[in-house]
Amino acid sequence: MKKSSLFLKSLLFSLLGIICIFPGYTQEIPNPGFETWINEGSGAPAGAQRPANWYTLNQTILFLFPFTTTTKNTDAHTGSFSAELSMMTKTVPGVGTVTMPGMLSTAKVTLDLVGQSFSATGGWPFTGTPSKLTGYYKYQPDNGDSCLIGVALSRWHDGSRDTLAIGGIASTTVQSDWTLFEVPIEYLMTETPDTMNIVILNSVPALPSTHLNTKMWVDDLAFDYSGVGVEMKPVKNNLAVYADGNTKKLILDCKFEKATPCSFRLYNLKGNCVSEFEKTILTGTEYIDISQLPYGVYILKVTSGNQVLDTRKISIHS
Repeated sequence: MKKSSLFLKSLLFSLLGIICIFPGYTQEIPNPGFETWINEGSGAPAGAQRPANWYTLNQTILFLFPFTTTTKNTDAHTGSFSAELSMMTKTVPGVGTVTMPGMLSTAKVTLDLVGQSFSATGGWPFTGTPSKLTGYYKYQPDNGDSCLIGVALSRWHDGSRDTLAIGGIASTTVQSDWTLFEVPIEYLMTETPDTMNIVILNSVPALPSTHLNTKMWVDDLAFDYSGVGVEMKPVKNNLAVYADGNTKKLILDCKFEKATPCSFRLYNLKGNCVSEFEKTILTGTEYIDISQLPYGVYILKVTSGNQVLDTRKISIHS
């Protein structure tokens, strides 16, 4: 796959627009293996289903023209099912020829029939900082078609939603066997997100009528945190925390106005302290070696006396 071009990035920003407020707690990708399917509900073709916690373009237009372009398939990378994305075209009176691509989104999808375009609003509650989105796909493009996979992280701030990170890739290559894809995520701001959105299209919306036989299968999505992931927060009290995934060390950049006695403690989720040291710091860089710790989630707490200077989540992955 190729990294997204300027056109694809523009398309991603449009499709990954997020405008809703969600609770600030971490959830990983919902239903990542597409094992659970539910009925589409009102306005969809009879019997149509969608993966639980995902949205599609499956719908019936003017009560007479059913479009089912995302379906459950038993050809899976692992487990019992994958999601199949295909094309469908119909002539709708008063509108003309409508061609619908297959689409998966963690946000609600809205279709503009006249403009034959669609947008995604909403998203999934999420506070992690992954380095890439991974998964497996098969692809049969028609007439040079291109599939698109995108991810965006955002945060509600001062009455508007800021896009903190975005990534996207496209492919025109035939993939007859299940193939790993990786979507690098580019961080634009060092804030903690509260919302995540993933959009998958089997066909780029330009000239869809020339790609009527394009098909795509998707399975086993996951986030990769590349060794060590630090929950990003604004710098507090002149203290910044980073991670070096190669050496498995936490890096603490301290710039205090006066010499400050600090306690650095790392706790597991059972509340046990697994690493600690104390030092009086004015300006300098400190390191916490976590290479011997088991994979998992930890809490870093930095205190000075009775004052908590910083607390954040640390994720250690392979």
